[in-house]
Amino acid sequence: MSDDLKAGVGADATGALGHFEGKTFVLHNRVYFHDTDAAGIVYHGTYFNFAERARTEMLRHLRVDPDWLWQEYRLRFVIVGAELDFRRPAVHDDVIEIRTDYRATTAARMILHQTMLVDGEVCTALRITVSQIKENGRPVRLPQPALDAMAPYLQPLKPSE
Repeated sequence: MSDDLKAGVGADATGALGHFEGKTFVLHNRVYFHDTDAAGIVYHGTYFNFAERARTEMLRHLRVDPDWLWQEYRLRFVIVGAELDFRRPAVHDDVIEIRTDYRATTAARMILHQTMLVDGEVCTALRITVSQIKENGRPVRLPQPALDAMAPYLQPLKPSE
């Protein structure tokens, strides 16, 4: 981890945390007591919270902030599918490296793969399917400016995925 992150510095000009390594967005997140169960192990539902933080920060870096989408287009993101592959536990005070890969966009959905590592070892992997909805709850395509901002970071799915 960089000295800047250790010092609590890491926001860019947009105020977003994390950074891109090539096409992969990387965010570091420390595990606090409130993230764990009585045994000091990260509660399984908390991995989804960590993943959401990373997705949101990635979108902020791309200037596709969820608040901007609401203000400009009256649309919101909703999770329509989530798969979690748990490999090993993270515990209190671990620093989790969350790696987010943008893998596909269809008419009104996008697929992201997120991998969480502790000390370089995968602890959890997620496949998240996100849709966009208007105020009335109906699915809608992402606006072209959002697609354009995200396009350079697309890592297409392989046939086996």
